[in-house]
Amino acid sequence: MIHSHPARTLRFLVIILEILCARGVPAQDPEDYNLGWRGEEIIPAKDFIDAGNWIPNAQSGNTISLLPNDSCLQLKWFIDGGSNRWVQAYNRFNPAISLNDLNVFAVDIHGSSCPDPNPCHQNVSLEFKFENGIRQAVYERRGEPGLLSIDRWIEHLFFLRHSENFYIPTGFNWDSITVFSVAVRSYPDYQVITPDSGYVSFRNLVGDNTDTWERSDVPETLALSGDTLSVIADRAASR
Repeated sequence: MIHSHPARTLRFLVIILEILCARGVPAQDPEDYNLGWRGEEIIPAKDFIDAGNWIPNAQSGNTISLLPNDSCLQLKWFIDGGSNRWVQAYNRFNPAISLNDLNVFAVDIHGSSCPDPNPCHQNVSLEFKFENGIRQAVYERRGEPGLLSIDRWIEHLFFLRHSENFYIPTGFNWDSITVFSVAVRSYPDYQVITPDSGYVSFRNLVGDNTDTWERSDVPETLALSGDTLSVIADRAASR
């Protein structure tokens, strides 16, 4: 379950990533640092956050609503009791797009807080899906109870094409992607759950090719002042 200790661990990881991204250059304004990688937009930002470009879909008894928002795609969801229950929103590409050159994808997400001090959203998580005609490549974020209860932005929540949680059928054509969807769901291996509901927001769907990333061949020396490290730590703690 995601509680305060993993959250602190995540902040420390952000600090480490911010430092590593400096790549040994002289001390500079921390605001100039690029946290990890940026990638290329798969759906332009203004189109991604436009609720009119998405189609809601839900099993009987479940509901999903697309809420107007000028900075992100925001979903209000309700899942009735039971395992293997889902709601989704999908975006059609016309014409189809090619993602064949990309092997890592990421999106920013923002969950909703629990109504009381007890953990919530423990038996639901996220699913991302690319479709190529009748074939579907599905990435399941299993084993992450509480992910949807994190009420701040998680930037660049990534998923790799070679991950064991990415189910890609034989013959899937990454050169002709027709649909991308996001879903909130309870997985079949979870125990039966009571009804659950909340909000989840998304922005910045990007992709990249890790084979093109620049890598250092030798250890690099960091040249960061104490003041710079302090500012980086403050930024990480505020995320």
